[in-house]
Amino acid sequence: MTEVSYSGIRFRSVLTARWAVFFDTLGIEYLHEPQSFRVGNTTHLPSFFLPALGDDRLTESDALAPPGVFVNIRFSTPTEAELRDALAICQHTNRNVCVFHGAIRS
Repeated sequence: MTEVSYSGIRFRSVLTARWAVFFDTLGIEYLHEPQSFRVGNTTHLPSFFLPALGDDRLTESDALAPPGVFVNIRFSTPTEAELRDALAICQHTNRNVCVFHGAIRS
């Protein structure tokens, strides 16, 4: 994996930087790796947090879920374990967690 810098931010891979370019092109605000989560014995660091994208669904308490979506970027199709980890983060934060995989063509 080759680190790359884009817009003053150091990304762990070209793929993640390309997603940042994609978000910028669409005018979607993002934070890169803003928060890590402990799931079992492993720490997970979602690639992005998109604070302006909200979730208007009602929760069990009939309150609106907090705005913002976590996005994890993967090179290949996520494993069952990675999907379980995303679900755990979703349940912990009450926010949606998306797992995007594959390349964005330049």
